Parts: sequence; C-alpha cells; structure tokens
Amino acid sequence: MESPTREVNVHLLASKIAAEIQNQLQYKSFQYELQKAATTEQVTILDFRNSLLYHIKCGNLDTKLRNMVYHWLKDHCFGMRHVAVEPLDYMKKYQEAWESRIWKSVIAMANDLGSPLARGRLTSEQEVMEENWTEFSQWEVDLSRFRPVYSPKDFLDCILQILSPNYQLNGAEKLWSSLASIPIKVKTLRELKCLFADLTTGEPHYGLIRHLDSEDLHGSYVSCGVPKIIQIQRTKLGEIVEGKNLAPVAQEFLKKGCPPALRAKLWQQVLGSQLTKEHSEYYQELKQSVIKCELLIDRLILKDVQLTAANDDQYFVFEDSLYQVLLSFSRDVALLELFDRSSKSPLTAVLKGKGGHPDGCVIYPPNGIVPFHGFTMYVAPLCYLFDDPESLYFTFRSLYTRYWFRLHEISSHENGIVGLCILFEKLLHRHETQLWFHLRSLRVLPLRVVFKWLMKGFSGYLPAEQVLQLWDLMLAYNSVQLLALFAMGVLSIRKENLMKSTQAQTVDAVLADLSSIAVLPVLQLSLSKETF
Repeated sequence: MESPTREVNVHLLASKIAAEIQNQLQYKSFQYELQKAATTEQVTILDFRNSLLYHIKCGNLDTKLRNMVYHWLKDHCFGMRHVAVEPLDYMKKYQEAWESRIWKSVIAMANDLGSPLARGRLTSEQEVMEENWTEFSQWEVDLSRFRPVYSPKDFLDCILQILSPNYQLNGAEKLWSSLASIPIKVKTLRELKCLFADLTTGEPHYGLIRHLDSEDLHGSYVSCGVPKIIQIQRTKLGEIVEGKNLAPVAQEFLKKGCPPALRAKLWQQVLGSQLTKEHSEYYQELKQSVIKCELLIDRLILKDVQLTAANDDQYFVFEDSLYQVLLSFSRDVALLELFDRSSKSPLTAVLKGKGGHPDGCVIYPPNGIVPFHGFTMYVAPLCYLFDDPESLYFTFRSLYTRYWFRLHEISSHENGIVGLCILFEKLLHRHETQLWFHLRSLRVLPLRVVFKWLMKGFSGYLPAEQVLQLWDLMLAYNSVQLLALFAMGVLSIRKENLMKSTQAQTVDAVLADLSSIAVLPVLQLSLSKETF
C-alpha cells in the first residue's frame, strides 16, 4: 500500500509538471491541437471526458504529451531525483566568489576599452546587420584588444582552492587527490559498470562496427570487406524508432549506437528540440534582439569563435552559423530559468541614470551566462547535424540546459564539473595506480591535463564524429559521468608512452593529439578494468 506521504509527493510533482510544461514552446501548438480534437465528431458531449481521452490516445496527442512530460523530468529530475539549489553553504560561497571575479573582469574590460556593456544600434546599423546576418565572418571588426573573460585553466585554479570547513584531511588522502578536501560522493567503477551495462555485454554496437569499417562523417560507406548486415539492420530499426516519435524509445535506441543519417532527428526527439511554429517565431525574436542592441559580450563571442572553431579544420566552414547561434543565445531570457536549479546567480548591472531606481538593475547578459574561452565548442559539432540555424540553436540550447551548464559552475552535484573531477581522480588512482604515481612523481597533476576535455565535453579534441558518438551515449544514459570515465580511458591507452615520460612537457606532448582515438573501444577498455 502506498504511503500518504508518497501520494502527496506524487500529486505535488504532477501538479508542478502540469503547470510548468505550459512554458514549453511546443505547448501552444499542443493546446491548439487539443482544442481542435475536442470539437471533432468523435468527442461527444454526453461522455466528453472518456471520448476525448480515447481520441487523444488514438491520435498523436498522447505521444506529444508523454514527450513533454518526459523532457521536463529529464531536465529537472536529473537521475530521477529532483534537482535542488546547491545545499552546501561553502560551495555557494566559492561560486559567489567566482562570479564576483568574472564580473570584475567584465567591468575591467569595459573600462579599459571605454565601451558600454550595452547600447542600442542606430537604424543604419540595424539595416546593415540584418542584410549581413548570414555573413558575419566577412565583417571587419577589430577584436585585438578583446580577451576571454576566463579560460578552463582559470576555472580549475579556482576549483583547486576549494576546502570543506567540516572535513579534516589525512596524509594518505592528500597524496592521492588534489580534491580530497571536497567530500562529494561519486560512483565507483562497479557502479559505473551497472549504469553503462549495455556497453559491457559484448553485443554489437554501431559505433564500434563503424570504427572497424571505413566511413566518412556523413555515412558514405567504402567497402572494406566487412559485412554490412548489422549496419543495415540498425538503420532500419532506427527508421522505425524515428517514426514512433517517442523520446524514451529514441533514448534507448542510442545506447547501441546511431546511424549518422538518423542522428539529428533522434537527438531532437530525445531533447525535445523538434521545431514548431512557436520555435521559429521565438528564434526570430532573438535575432531581432541581436540586431537592435549591441552587447560587449558580442565581441567576446566573435573573439571566441575566431580563436577556436575558425582555426579548426573541422569547423571553420561553420563560422557564420556559430555566430548566429551564439549571439542569439546571449539574448535568450528563457535561460534564466536555469538559475532556479543551479548554484549560480546571474550577474546584474545598473542602468545608466537609474542608480537608485528599483527598476535600475538588469541581468547582464540577458541570458545570465558569460561565455568562457572555448564555449563555442558546445555548438560546433552540432553543425554537422543541422543545416538551418533554428534547429541548430534549439538542439544546442536543450543540450546546454540539460548538461553543459553544470560544467562551468561550482556545485556539489554529481554531474557537475567538481563531481566529474573527483570521479576522474578516483578512477585513475584506483585503476591506474602506477600511472598516477608516475605522473605525480613528475609533478604533473593528471586533472590539469584532462580538465579542458571534461569542461568542453571533448569537443575540439576528438574528431567530430567521435564527439558525436560520445554525446550519443551521454544522451542515451542521461549522464555526463561518461566524460570522466572516457578521460581515464584515454590516459590508460597512452599509458606506455606516459610511463616513459621524464618531464611534464613530454606528458603534454603525448596527450596533445587525440585524433586517432575512437570512443567505443576506449570506454569498453575502461569498463573492463577489474573492480575491487
């Protein structure tokens, strides 16, 4: 028998979901279709409730409603527990100090450049901006005096200073971990094997089969004598899954790998980023916000794209799309909802001439997110999936609100960047002990080597197709802990050369190029290690 407390909790959760899914962009079209269904002949006034429910289940409205509820749960109940604001006071204080440092850096840059944080564009500027919206890369903008507000290295330095006031370290803990003073519980390898069980069964995986075959990024096969039967079967099954349009089914399908031709559609189903009329209208509003107002952050975005994707052989052709998406992202006030389930607080600025006015404070930038050096790489791999900027934008936004936002904030969440760092260190120390102590003897902190990989989801370090395969699995298991497991695996397969290293520079050289690494074999190697 269910306890009264559980019944109340379920009722409260159901009420909360019913209220909050109305804020989803696709809800308006769902509501319109529901009203339209209620006026059909199949729905009778004498038995309105039952006939309407029957009509909903027979059509696609039932699927749409299930998907909306599913997406809300995945975004707000990470790991099937409700995501609350940071519970640890000392973590909040470190996050607040970090935010203060970021804000001081932004203000200092504005003062040095003599530039306002925001200004309205002249009508002539707006016209030029709109005409050249798809050709940002052709603009001649002097960015020589702009620099990133912070880099992954800066953020790691801040994380390494975190100390719990309630935890006393012993000598052994100091020896094996740089983050031993943060007592956050993370999974063991045994628990990870249970979580990622489908990767350890030895059953065929599409990504592994493709690794054994020769195929370009868009799925054009070159015959190498390897049977294609599994690839063909997998593609046919994927087409059936796509036709069902059920997010949980699509997520389950991704666990065994995804054919490139189906990846875009299946990701949209899992993330709830399928375009509706409301999505297109909202994107146009963001575009107009960019055209009408210039932010100092805009120059930082342009600079970041130039320093990262524009200098990458895999992504330079997508430079214009990246500008459009990231500039629009900075104006998306709907992202402020993230701060209700995050340890972060948005930065605020005072409007000129309204210092003492109650409405004088505004959130800056409008989405509350100051990009770091490399932020562009959250978007770049997605350019291989979507031609139109609208689909690209909403898929990126969904990925960010579900996973990426936790990778550049200080929190105790197990899927946050601090939790990933602790998980990586424990895995490496426990299962590659010899390598760990060798690196420490060289005064190399393994975390410093892999931190930028973790923070950017390996984007910009692996080939684009391998990044997408890694993100396939992240979506499939709804967990970024794969990143820490994969990072440990990368060091494992480079162990022989790392053990020969006699100085820190050699270690960096061994791990500088990851272009030859395939995701599936490395993950399976990591999961095959003996547990204690």
